[in-house]
Amino acid sequence: MNLGMHYPTDVLAGALLGAGSAYVTYQVNNWFWKKHEKKKLIGLQAYL
Repeated sequence: MNLGMHYPTDVLAGALLGAGSAYVTYQVNNWFWKKHEKKKLIGLQAYL
């Protein structure tokens, strides 16, 4: 923004896109682990 390369709306849109993708990733992660909570995953057996 300081160099005149981006408008403030560009920065706001990027912030909203980043926050939105973080929220969606968080929700998908919670859904995945609730679905697979009772199952043992092969890759995680060494850590359990």
